[in-house]
Amino acid sequence: MPKKKKTTALARRKKKTSPKRSVSKRASSKPTRKKAPAKRVTRSTTTTALAKPRTSISRRELPALPTAGTTDHLAAYGASTAKFTRAQTEKLMAEWPPHQVEIRYDRIVYVEAQKHRDRLTEVFGPGGWAEVPGGEFAADGGLIVQLWQLFIGGVAITQSLGECQWVSSNTKMTKGDAVEGAKSNALTRNCKGIMNQQWRDKTWAYNFTLREGVLVKTQKGEAWRKVDGPPADREKGIDDRSPNRHRYQPPTACNRCRARHVQARRQRHASSRRMSPRPSPS
Repeated sequence: MPKKKKTTALARRKKKTSPKRSVSKRASSKPTRKKAPAKRVTRSTTTTALAKPRTSISRRELPALPTAGTTDHLAAYGASTAKFTRAQTEKLMAEWPPHQVEIRYDRIVYVEAQKHRDRLTEVFGPGGWAEVPGGEFAADGGLIVQLWQLFIGGVAITQSLGECQWVSSNTKMTKGDAVEGAKSNALTRNCKGIMNQQWRDKTWAYNFTLREGVLVKTQKGEAWRKVDGPPADREKGIDDRSPNRHRYQPPTACNRCRARHVQARRQRHASSRRMSPRPSPS
């Protein structure tokens, strides 16, 4: 085994304090630049500058809705995408009871618009459906025309034109009433695809008038009405060709009231003539 050399304390001290040799570095050809000290940003408490919008983020513009009354407008609100439950479909397509079906004077069978509104409210609830105008109404002579759209649950169903006759000399109907009539007419047309309208079948309508209708005579001519319905205007009696003659009840009460009114009017007219002073002979 080789012996280790003994080192004195003085030799160890000199070894620690001896300066290290400096390694010479090559001088760089590019001059070194000193970095400028970073400026300190101070925010003023009195005024604040608005931040500029980022140019990389583009704002999305909402597309404008199509004009009301067009096919694009219905497509924008999901036309032909409405889904009804089985119970709702059964209620909508159920046949109308006979007491809700009416017969017009010219033998046309129909159901009033109010009955359609009641059924829609019963199936979808109040506020679950709405009629939206597709534009302003137009007056073509004595005809009021306006486009109406049917919405159920925020989804467009269909649209139809509503019509109503209006005469300016008629004091019982204003122009507002005529516009409401056009709205009701459009509702019955809009319900064609979602509601049972069995009266549009000519065979069904003809058989219904034979079962529930009568042909009566009036001062203006002949008129149809329901057997259990109110009497026609100035009704005189039943026609010989009418069905359901055994169920017909003459409007005796109506005739008596009309006779009393006529007699009272004649009495008032006669009394006014008696009370008026006669011209003195010249």
